[in-house]
Amino acid sequence: RYQVKLNAKTVYWVALSAASSMCLVATTQMISTNIPPMPLIWLMPLGLYLVTYIVCFTVRTNIANMYWLAAMLFAMIAGQMMYFVGGQLNTLAQLVMYHLILIICCGFCHARLRQSAPEKLRMTEFYMCIAFGGALGSIFASLVAPNLFTQLWEYPIALILIIGLFNKKFIRAGYLSLVGVGVGAYHIYLQNGGGGGGSCAIDVPCNLKY
Repeated sequence: RYQVKLNAKTVYWVALSAASSMCLVATTQMISTNIPPMPLIWLMPLGLYLVTYIVCFTVRTNIANMYWLAAMLFAMIAGQMMYFVGGQLNTLAQLVMYHLILIICCGFCHARLRQSAPEKLRMTEFYMCIAFGGALGSIFASLVAPNLFTQLWEYPIALILIIGLFNKKFIRAGYLSLVGVGVGAYHIYLQNGGGGGGSCAIDVPCNLKY
């Protein structure tokens, strides 16, 4: 019977797979909440998720970490802004932004999975970790989070988790994650009436589940 050895690398594989699937489910929920009902709209994020997976595993990409860092910082800040004020944009702008953020986040996770793939003898372990992580992220975003939160907090949580998986040799994950936490805290401050309210005033709650 095949056994998966629990170590730092297997945990990293599970975390990357869980983060990407969690981002997919959370993005789909954000689109369904903020955009008027459209037939089969859920196919767009799923298709882009699969495209990033196929491209990253078919073509070995060696994108410099500085470019990934810039893209992830953009995705983090843009994602937090979309979470709190995205509903005020038109449908096309929301679709473009949500899918661009999804491409960056899933592309990063899948590229890191491809780069960290082991030798042939451990490929079974590798794909088992990917499958387990994908199921774990989907279960959290679709079943656990709705029972824990009153709002779609799984979306900013997924973004912070993904950027926290950035290469430790170039930047400490904790410091980078503070960027997203800071942006989120600022908008929570506005949503609760700080600074005179505004677009995120307490009487105009954002992204409530109905």
